[in-house]
Amino acid sequence: MTTRNFLVSCRWDAGANRFAAFFDREIEHPVLCTPIDLFRERGSLCSVIDWNKEDFLLNHSAPLPVSQVLKLGTNMCGLIAYLYEQGITLDEIHIGNFLVRSQNNDILFFDPNIRSLYDGPVPESQRGREIANL
Repeated sequence: MTTRNFLVSCRWDAGANRFAAFFDREIEHPVLCTPIDLFRERGSLCSVIDWNKEDFLLNHSAPLPVSQVLKLGTNMCGLIAYLYEQGITLDEIHIGNFLVRSQNNDILFFDPNIRSLYDGPVPESQRGREIANL
């Protein structure tokens, strides 16, 4: 029998419904930790991801190596562009939104705060706010 580990994140704010709608779109991207399940517990919306012993970026000492910072910036710009095509904009991005894979130091985006969802691609006038948070 193989043991699986999970990381659960809970939200109890107004953004919970937007996150649930994001989950329903089944978005997948190489740097996004896509939730595998959602459930409600005592008024909170909880999302579940497979956890492979990644560490939180906030546990890593600053400054990060320049190569890791550049890769993070490039990957996040690619993810944000992909999300725009899927009709999704993000709210604040925090250091707590990033996990680091122990085997290769790749940084993954975790538990996004969803600002808005559109039926088609995000309008040009609504793009670019996320970049300032990086």
